[in-house]
Amino acid sequence: MRPSLSLLCSSPSLPWLSTQTLTRSLTPTGILARNIPSDAADLDAQKIAPIAVVVCNLYPFNETIARIPPPSIPEAVEEVDIGGVTLLRAAAKNHDRVVILSDPKDYDEFLAQWKAGNGTVSDEFKQRMAVKVRLASTRRRARPRAELEDARPV
Repeated sequence: MRPSLSLLCSSPSLPWLSTQTLTRSLTPTGILARNIPSDAADLDAQKIAPIAVVVCNLYPFNETIARIPPPSIPEAVEEVDIGGVTLLRAAAKNHDRVVILSDPKDYDEFLAQWKAGNGTVSDEFKQRMAVKVRLASTRRRARPRAELEDARPV
């Protein structure tokens, strides 16, 4: 059985709580810890395990705003991902230690490498996934602003 995100975050899983990934045990510590003894000691002292793999599929903002008829502003805003983008960018920052999966199309390649490498993947794969996240997060930052500004009443 997979552990629930609410167990990892020590907070309840609520349907309206969309920033559950922005907790101390995930973003700033378990993912951002570097591969150095002092960071390992800090994590150990706080009883936080370093995170080796981050899998996060973002809300479908682009698909939502492309609908015909277009969504309302509140519907579009609901699909702006906050925690997921932060989680992925934190993982990308430490891609030398953290494997990032943000697209289901990459799962098969990841699993093949993970199995063949006994729980590791190539540096090239980690770098490619980090670049993919950085490019996607840049596009996602620009798109909501432009779309919402276009929809603003004059």
